[in-house]
Amino acid sequence: MFKHFIFSLSLVCCIAHAKNFPIEDDLMKLMSLEVETTSAMKRPQSIGGTPASIFVLERQDIELSGYTRLPQLLKLLLGVDARRIDNNQWAISVRSAASRFNSNVLVMIDGQTVSDPIINGISWEALNYPVDDIERIELVRGPSGSLWGNSSNNGLLNIITRHTTDTHGMLVKASVGNDVEQVVELRYGREINDISSVRVFGGYIRGGESHAKEKLGIVIPPNDYTDSHHLGAQYDLQYAEKSAFKAQILQRKNSRGIVERLTNPLTNRLYYKNGESFSRHTSYNLRVDHTFDSGLKWYSQLYGNNVDWGVDSSDNSQRVIAFNSAANYQWQQHLFSFGGDYVSSEGDFPDNSLNIRLSAINRGIFVQDELKFFDDRLKLIAGVRWDYMKLMDHWENSPSIRANYQFNAIHSIWGAYSKGYRMLINTDQALEFSAPFPNDTNNTALIIRANSKNAIDYSTTTELGYRFIEDNFNINLSAFHSDLDSIFIGKITGELINGVPTVVNTLVNEGKATSYGSDLAFGWQISPTFNALIGFSYLDYDLDELSYLEVNVTSQDYDNSQFYTRLQWSLHEDVSMQMLAKFIDEHRWFDTPAYEILDISVNWHLQDKLILSLVGQNLTNDEFVEFPRDSELFTTSSAIGRMLNLTIKYEF
Repeated sequence: MFKHFIFSLSLVCCIAHAKNFPIEDDLMKLMSLEVETTSAMKRPQSIGGTPASIFVLERQDIELSGYTRLPQLLKLLLGVDARRIDNNQWAISVRSAASRFNSNVLVMIDGQTVSDPIINGISWEALNYPVDDIERIELVRGPSGSLWGNSSNNGLLNIITRHTTDTHGMLVKASVGNDVEQVVELRYGREINDISSVRVFGGYIRGGESHAKEKLGIVIPPNDYTDSHHLGAQYDLQYAEKSAFKAQILQRKNSRGIVERLTNPLTNRLYYKNGESFSRHTSYNLRVDHTFDSGLKWYSQLYGNNVDWGVDSSDNSQRVIAFNSAANYQWQQHLFSFGGDYVSSEGDFPDNSLNIRLSAINRGIFVQDELKFFDDRLKLIAGVRWDYMKLMDHWENSPSIRANYQFNAIHSIWGAYSKGYRMLINTDQALEFSAPFPNDTNNTALIIRANSKNAIDYSTTTELGYRFIEDNFNINLSAFHSDLDSIFIGKITGELINGVPTVVNTLVNEGKATSYGSDLAFGWQISPTFNALIGFSYLDYDLDELSYLEVNVTSQDYDNSQFYTRLQWSLHEDVSMQMLAKFIDEHRWFDTPAYEILDISVNWHLQDKLILSLVGQNLTNDEFVEFPRDSELFTTSSAIGRMLNLTIKYEF
């Protein structure tokens, strides 16, 4: 009750004080529908004319937050469930239950996929990209498979970095805080000549362990001490009026922070490997953009990622190399988009439960046509993507049809019908390996058997949306319904293996489910110095009757709702503040309780280029476990308390 009182009181006080702030320079509107987004249609387009549920974090939103880590920024997105597991790891999802390894949200940095191709998940603790070099973050809720392909059934997160011409000069940044982290960032950018510029950057993150937690009689010592370095560079070249080249490289090294939950290969019994850990990530990205005299706009991109990680003496590695290309061309009333990509990945896991080598090759092509009618008020978009994966030995397709109708300058509606799927990875195939049994006080033996022959997680989704746009107020409303087929479910049986009673979890793609939900957001420029975004998101997931399987099923129904408020205001021309308040309902499937987020940041421009930021996070929770479920292979949750960070940033 006390937490809810503080949560409500903070919101009321912020609005009450805002009425007395002096009127200063205009503060950028939240959720501006004129903001351009490139993720939904694979080309620049304003949000107001895009038939999709989109949320964009702009540069100012990122600066006002005062956050120092990329995963923290995702808390600012409406409809994203961003739960902190410990001081390193995160469970982030869109339109599904939060999971550390979420395989239905595609995450990219400048169009480069950063999802792990082996586990189809994201190692968020390894994405140490400097937040000061991020221009914006685009969230597209709902399927995006017709353009982007695999693993985008529920949504797409595209993190877009700043051009080097916007980061000239020197930046020095230092942050200190209790319990969580100390951050040092350095950046230097300069113009090389009239057509090219460069920036180099590096940083160090250090933090202590979070508090240990006790759950079901198990005490798992935390091993989330943070010791991370990163070094990178970006080069931009405008070698012709309509031609550009970009090169990026980033190396990240993390020490400690990983707890492996493994099983003895002989007895299949659970044990924890809690020792010195490491991970090294090296990624690169080369991109060329060109506009031909005919009007055709084209880009090609080559990127890769090499990862080595392990605990104590173990050593695992993964490698990815990919190429993609796309183009847009206007012909009469048609705007065609088309392209293709190639991805090769492999992984070696000699020192853990898998003890295997995995490899996969994926190829995909797409085509899309956009037509406009009635003086461009009606926009129809039809597209389809085909993917071929060697493991599947056949092509899959993901078509979509979208429409946007602009009644007038204020009102518009949109709708979409799309199909998608998550393509198979090696661990989805006919494979047997030992794995941890969650929260097991009896050290029960467990074996996981995967048995799947086709693409999994088929999704057929219908979406409807409405937008209301005025100068100082806008509304975004969307609703969706999805039929899910061939989803992975677990069938639990008991077997006697080598004389040891063993639980066998056979994973098959035989599940069916239905999900539906809605998102509602109000953006309001209350005064030139104060604006607000208030939203609500709801999700319901219903698993179909599976009695025909005649065994126990590990999956179950769940629903989740999220209340969202973000306020930005300027007390003075040199002082600005932001407050984020969220309430996230429980997820019964993942045993994650309801919890609140209350983060407040104050930014003070001491001089023109000198900024002091004070950020309080998790202010309503003390030693709270946001993600208590311990079923993830490399996850052991720890208690997270209130966090206070002081950051000073100087640009010269």
